[in-house]
Amino acid sequence: AAVPRLVGTCIGLAPEEGVIICHGKVWAAVSAPLRAAGVNVLHDEPLPFPLGNWRAQFVAGFRRALSTARGTTAS
Repeated sequence: AAVPRLVGTCIGLAPEEGVIICHGKVWAAVSAPLRAAGVNVLHDEPLPFPLGNWRAQFVAGFRRALSTARGTTAS
C-alpha cells in the first residue's frame, strides 16, 4: 500500500545516481514501479539488509551497483 508514496518520495528526491533497494520483499514490491516511474534502480537483484552475516554481501553488491552506474570498476 505504501509503494505509490515511496515512488513519489524517490521522484521528489531526484537521486543523481539512482536508488538501491535492500531486502527481497521490498525489492519485489518496488523495483518495477520505481523503474516505471523513471527512477534508476542501480541493481537487478535484491540486496540483503546490511546487518550481521549479510553485511559483506550488501557492501559488495552496493559497490558493484554504484560502480556500474558510474561506469567504473568496483574495488
